[in-house]
Amino acid sequence: MSSILQDLKCAVRVLRKKPAFAAVAVLTLALGIGANVAIFTMLNGILLKSLPYPRPQQLYTINEVVPQLARYFPWWPANSGNFLLWQKRCTAFAGMAALRATTLNLTGRGTPRQLKAARVSANFFSLMGIRPQFGRSFRPEEDQSGSDHEVILSHQLWTQAFGSNPGIVGQAVDLNGESYTVVGVLPASFRFPKVLDETPELFKPLGLEKYELEAGVGDFNYEVIARLKPGVTDQQALAQLDVVENQIAHQGDASRGLAGQFDLRALFRPLKTVVVGPAQQALWMLMVAAAFVLLIVCVNLANLMLVRNAGRVHEVALRSALGATRWQLARQMVTEAVILVAAGGGLGLLLADWGLQLLVRNAPIGIPRVDAVQMDPRVLAFSLGVCVFAVLLFAFLPALRLTRVHPSEALKTAGPTASGGKASARLRAALVTGEIALCGVLLAGAVLLIQSLAHVVQQNGWLEENHVLSADLAVTPNQYKE
Repeated sequence: MSSILQDLKCAVRVLRKKPAFAAVAVLTLALGIGANVAIFTMLNGILLKSLPYPRPQQLYTINEVVPQLARYFPWWPANSGNFLLWQKRCTAFAGMAALRATTLNLTGRGTPRQLKAARVSANFFSLMGIRPQFGRSFRPEEDQSGSDHEVILSHQLWTQAFGSNPGIVGQAVDLNGESYTVVGVLPASFRFPKVLDETPELFKPLGLEKYELEAGVGDFNYEVIARLKPGVTDQQALAQLDVVENQIAHQGDASRGLAGQFDLRALFRPLKTVVVGPAQQALWMLMVAAAFVLLIVCVNLANLMLVRNAGRVHEVALRSALGATRWQLARQMVTEAVILVAAGGGLGLLLADWGLQLLVRNAPIGIPRVDAVQMDPRVLAFSLGVCVFAVLLFAFLPALRLTRVHPSEALKTAGPTASGGKASARLRAALVTGEIALCGVLLAGAVLLIQSLAHVVQQNGWLEENHVLSADLAVTPNQYKE
């Protein structure tokens, strides 16, 4: 312990003699570590962290594929009648629920509001492992048309439109000119899986009409989420779905016929894959770019250390002549690097926190699970790993090179500015070459992204955006039949 403290004190004294070098090293490390931690936090929250539901690995989505139309439409939502057959005939599932987006106009409570809503199967919330904070979930009989005048409020809507009134359960609300009864309020922790274009503020039972009970090819209007039974593989579940799909395709349906004219297949994907969507590729690209930045930082600092250590050859040789072992000398050099990395890592975490807030605040519309992005033990462990990696990469090589200098040769030099010879020069040249190569990779990627952005801007150059607004108008069929 006394040796470690002695190394720390000596390292602080050495760094205080070169404040400019220490400041440049700390700031450069802070930028590299901060960028990596901020982007890894985004990656962790969006991609790596499990979905906030019990046993999320069992949750899948089901879509339908018509091979004859796959060139134009790779996949479709589900037909509601097909969904009902899956429920009856596919034994691989513990349950499945159908969802469809809709809009409802809330009136009679201050300013009228158009609400983003969803029709969901009665078992949707139990399937997702969610219990209402107040009230109850839907009942199976409420899935029938005419018995679907109950609603469950999201926590946000309950807070904004109903003043967080715990007595709202059992009260009537006016939606699309009809009376609905509030039967439940969801907890604030509930995160709706992003399988619809909008996050619903309110939920109502499925309420399938008579024509929606018929299986067939067409009317692909519903998203389906299913939970596998324990021990069942996704291949087994897909095989059962495809058996039912083949039967539907060969039988056709009463309204359109189409028996045998089209094939049907099921598309079976993990819910997490659907929720994350195309953001996965973009985030991994950002992570790779940040890793390249950190590599450039470390290579640059290794080169700086080599140049700086060239002036310490005489000092190291003198210590060696006085009895210091190679391990002791290397440990002293690494201790100096540890202090730099500790300072750079601490400042980097502050920069990462600031950068993370900036990234979340300016995240493009449609990036999923942004609300789940936060620093947690996994992020802190990653930060520690990045710091250790930086120490090993930019400190060990220069320290090893310096301790290999022969004391008698170094002491014969004219002064403390011995350069270390041709081997050190070659090593510095190799580091510079590597740094230029890494910068070239990043530059190429940046140029390609800029070209893509310029192409998108040119494609939309005809559009005059100034003073142009768009608005959605939802009118209820029972009031505007014509």
